[in-house]
Amino acid sequence: MNKAILIFGMLFSLSALGSEQYDGIPDKFMELVAKGESEAALDSFFGKPKDPKKVTAESIYAKEKSVKILNQFGKYYFHEKISEEKIGSRYALLTYIIGYDEKPLFISISLYKKENSWAVKSYKTNSNYKELVKDVNEGT
Repeated sequence: MNKAILIFGMLFSLSALGSEQYDGIPDKFMELVAKGESEAALDSFFGKPKDPKKVTAESIYAKEKSVKILNQFGKYYFHEKISEEKIGSRYALLTYIIGYDEKPLFISISLYKKENSWAVKSYKTNSNYKELVKDVNEGT
């Protein structure tokens, strides 16, 4: 009986850890992308601006460009995490493949945990995995 409780407890804690990893940020993003809600997916990374007057033309353009990229390859089919690089316990670089009708899209997401919660620091997309890895490694 005690072994059964111990095993159940371990399984429960592992599933809870997986679903709450990085405060659920990548999961929420992918869930919205799967629904075709690209703008909301990007908002889930950084949130909506508190003061719309402080939004720059550059940030509006960057968001519009990202939404266009997420929508340009047709129907969404799947996503899968293909790499996870942790630097200590407070920084992570996650790379996903998103399968679309026309071709795959790769996205790398940099996450940072300042105090008690994770936040997206940056992200990059590319339909060519080798170019994405090169860009991420060069910091461009």
